[in-house]
Amino acid sequence: MKTMRAFFRSFLLMIIFALVLPYTIYALPGDMGFFGGVTEGRRLPKTMEALLTGDARNEDDLNLARVLLYKEIIFLTGKPIEFTGLIEVGGTNGVTPNTTSGQYSLQLTVYPSTSSGDIAINRTAVFNIRYRVEGNQLIKDYTLQDWNERITIADLEYTLDTEQSAFDISIIEHNAPSITYYRGDVSSRAVFMSNTNEMLIQDSADSFYGYNCAWSAIETHRMDSTITANNWQTQFQIRPSVSINKALQYKDNEPDVIGFEGNYKEVLHRDAGLKYDILQVPLIYPDQPRTGETSFNLRNTFEQLIAPDLVYLRGHPAFEDIAKLFSMQILDGDPKLYQPDQAITRAQFITALTKAIKLPVQTVASETRGRRAQTPPIIFPDVLPSRPDYPYIMSAYRNGVAFGRDFGTFYADAPLQRQEAFTVLVRSLGLTNLGLPDSRIFTDDEKIAWWARTDLAAGVRLGLIKPDGEGQIKPGEYLSKAEAASLLRNFVDYLRFGIKTDYAEHLVNYVT
Repeated sequence: MKTMRAFFRSFLLMIIFALVLPYTIYALPGDMGFFGGVTEGRRLPKTMEALLTGDARNEDDLNLARVLLYKEIIFLTGKPIEFTGLIEVGGTNGVTPNTTSGQYSLQLTVYPSTSSGDIAINRTAVFNIRYRVEGNQLIKDYTLQDWNERITIADLEYTLDTEQSAFDISIIEHNAPSITYYRGDVSSRAVFMSNTNEMLIQDSADSFYGYNCAWSAIETHRMDSTITANNWQTQFQIRPSVSINKALQYKDNEPDVIGFEGNYKEVLHRDAGLKYDILQVPLIYPDQPRTGETSFNLRNTFEQLIAPDLVYLRGHPAFEDIAKLFSMQILDGDPKLYQPDQAITRAQFITALTKAIKLPVQTVASETRGRRAQTPPIIFPDVLPSRPDYPYIMSAYRNGVAFGRDFGTFYADAPLQRQEAFTVLVRSLGLTNLGLPDSRIFTDDEKIAWWARTDLAAGVRLGLIKPDGEGQIKPGEYLSKAEAASLLRNFVDYLRFGIKTDYAEHLVNYVT
């Protein structure tokens, strides 16, 4: 009964903190516009920034304003014509953290660059965005305030009829501790008049998906459009996509006389482009190609990571995993004191996970700033401000990652059970819904606590959890530091690559 009461107390705390969970501002749908174009994408913050500021977000993310390289394919002549220019994203400050409702404005301005060639787009669209928070989800409703557009292609000029044109946009975001997911739907009608007195009507329906985390981000669209002119019609599908991720690369040093053998560097990759398929070729151009694509030639950037002294661990099965985590400073302290076969404590694992997902961390001084004669908050009686890991456990608690056991005690220095570690990882992704509580996956299923069953099933589906050679998960056994390092490295790799692949394969390569 005591265990049941403790669980429900923790569950209630989870619900309460989900209601006030501060929304990450990496999710910025609108950077690509809603016109079927694609941008170069924003950069992800560097490890240095997170370590020096205690927050993985950078000034680019905190500021809505941004000018990005932009590409779009125009079909108004009946043929696909590529435009290269710039998009400026501006407006007010966006969603205010810790609010349940509000509004702000978004302005998108597209204009030519020096490399635009014979085509020019001059477009300004202004939206008023009203939002509301429901639990850990955010609903955004866009109302078009103003839309002006002129497209010039050689001697042809197309001017938007603002009275007959319309836009509808609705977006839902789901905020999990380690990642923010979003999807949206766009419906638009653009009515153009040409300087040859031809009317063209472009009807478009767009579904897009995206996510943002500290290690990768992606936004993919699938827009289906029809253009109807006086004596021809065309139908086409456009699939713009921008993806960003950070990868690790190791290099041995060439000189022998140097204080370290080699080190990892973190490389930021950005891929941005669009593909299109013409589903109905205009009769006036029966022989034109039905497919095409364009992309940006983007430069990768990198950051050197520290080289930990782990010579004494060479030959250990988890050596590479431990080395990577120390290099990324997810693990810290003196590497020579790390004992891989020792059980990891609850505090050590939560601290490492907090660093892995780069949650904002406040120092004890910032916790109490502005609170005269007040001490830092004490949520768990065994996690006091004097502990070095206090800021990390408090950050994990505020963001819905860390909860105590019996009646609020955290048991910070107690060994961590394997099922506890698996559950925390899946819940930090907000993907418990992918599991089934009555799943029978392991040969020792009967040993799994009832509160962990759904999360463990979801973890298997995601590839984060794998049984041993006998099909066992050993849920109640303690997790060693070596096993924790492998688990966290696999988790970070999933945030780098695994989830990105799912988004890209399901939309970018899709054709109805």
